[in-house]
Amino acid sequence: MFFHATRRLYFAGTAVWRVGQQQPPPTSAPRVQIAVVGSGPSGCYVARLLTKRRDDIHVDVFERMPVPFGLCRYGVAPDHPEVKNVERQFLDMFKSGRVTWIGNVTIGKDIPVETLLEHYTAVVVATGAEANRKLHIPGEELGGVISAGDFVRYYNTYPFPYGSPRFCPFDLETAREAVIIGNGNVAMDCARVMAASYKYFCETDMNCVAIREFMKNRIRRINVVARRGHVHSAFTIAEFRELTRFHSDTVRVVVDPFDLQEALRVPSANPRARKRLLELVSRFVYTSGDGIAAGGNLPDAPPALKQQPKHARGPCVVHMRYHLKPLRFLPHPERRNYVGAVEFERTDVDAGENAKNATTVRLPCDVAITSVGYFSVDIPGVAFDHARGVIPHQHGRVTGQPRLYCAGWVKNGPKGVILQSLMDAQETVASIFEDLDNKVLPTDDGISTSVPSSSSSEQHADSSSHVSGAENRGFFW
Repeated sequence: MFFHATRRLYFAGTAVWRVGQQQPPPTSAPRVQIAVVGSGPSGCYVARLLTKRRDDIHVDVFERMPVPFGLCRYGVAPDHPEVKNVERQFLDMFKSGRVTWIGNVTIGKDIPVETLLEHYTAVVVATGAEANRKLHIPGEELGGVISAGDFVRYYNTYPFPYGSPRFCPFDLETAREAVIIGNGNVAMDCARVMAASYKYFCETDMNCVAIREFMKNRIRRINVVARRGHVHSAFTIAEFRELTRFHSDTVRVVVDPFDLQEALRVPSANPRARKRLLELVSRFVYTSGDGIAAGGNLPDAPPALKQQPKHARGPCVVHMRYHLKPLRFLPHPERRNYVGAVEFERTDVDAGENAKNATTVRLPCDVAITSVGYFSVDIPGVAFDHARGVIPHQHGRVTGQPRLYCAGWVKNGPKGVILQSLMDAQETVASIFEDLDNKVLPTDDGISTSVPSSSSSEQHADSSSHVSGAENRGFFW
C-alpha cells in the first residue's frame, strides 16, 4: 500500500524506544562490562559475538543517532529488504537483556572516551565511515552537485538534524539529465532509484514524502561514469542484472563499446566471477558507431506512450560510460550558480593512452552525483590515521591504547558488504577474549559499575520492537 511507506518518516525524528526486556537470571558473579560505540552492523555483530560466547558479559551499545542499525537502516536501498533481515537478529539480541542500546549520545563529545574506559573493561569503536569523499575539482560547490551519500540518506529517511528527510537535495521536478560519477553498488542504487517509477517504491519502506517527490521525476538520461575501463567495474553482477531487468519496458541500459576478449585477459583475483560480469555487460554494448565514445550521438530511451497518464515516469536510458576522468563541473548557461554539465578527460588505462592524446568530453546534466566513496571521522581521544582514514590497529587492538578496540569500516576502510562485517567482528572479538583469558583486561577491580551519563537527551532502548511494531502497523507522520 502507498501509505504503508509513510512509516519510516514518522519515526525520523522520534527517539523514545522503551520496552521491557527479558532479564537474565540473577548471579553473584561480577559481570564483564564492555562498551561498543556505534550500532551499525559491525557494532551489533561485536555485541552479539561477545554475549554469545560468555554468559558473564554485558554490552552497552552507544549510538549518536536516535535509532540503531546504521548502514542496515540508512545505507541499503528500499527495494532490497532481504539485506535488512539481519536487523531481526539484532532486535532479538536487544531483547535478551544482555545488550543495552543507548541512543542520542555522541562519544567524544557528550561522553569522553577516557570516561568510558573508567567504567568499562573494554571499549570497541565501530563508528563506520559516513563522511562523503570529494573530487576536489572546480565547480564542486555548484548547486545540483551532490554526493551519493546525501541522496541515499534522503530516500532512506536519515533523521533530522543529521539529514533532511523531507527535502530532496536537488530539484527533481526540473531535472532531465543526470551524471553519476563512480560505478560502485551505491552508484547503481542511485541510478535505479532515479530511473524507476514512484510506484515501484510504494511497497517498500521508502517514506511517503520521498515517494510523492518522485512522482515529479522525469529524468530521461542517466550517465554512470567510471574513470577506468570495463574490467575495473566496481558494481557486482547482481546489481547490474537488477538494473537491466527491474523496468525493462521503460528503462534501457547501454554500455560503451569494449573488446571483451582483451578485457578477459586482464588478471583478476576471481577470474570466473569477472568473466561472468564482463560477459553480461557485453550484452548491453551500444554499437552505433564511434561517436558515442567522443560525446557524439547518444542512444535513445525506449519510446514513450503517446498519452502519458498523470504521474507517469516516462522512458529513461542508463548509459554506462568508461575511461572518463572528471575535470570540472560547468555552470548552467542560464543559472550560473547551478551545474549544467560535467567536463571529462578521455583516457584509456588499459591501452596506456597519455593525457596529451586524450580528448575532452562534456556531458550535460541537471544534477551531478559523486559516488566516489566514504571516509571515517576521527573521535577525540582515539588514535587515527588521517592519511588512510582508519584507526591504526593490530587485529582490532587500537595501537598504543590498551583496552581500546575497533571494528568495521573505521578499522579497515569503507569496503565490502554487510556480511563481511561479521567476519571482521570475529577478529576483534577474538582479540578481546584472548586479552581476557590472559588477564590483560580488568574484570572488576578499578572498573566502575555505573553507566556514565551524558548531558544530552540520551535515549535507552532495551528493545526496538516497539518502534518496529508501530512501523509495521503503518503509523503516519
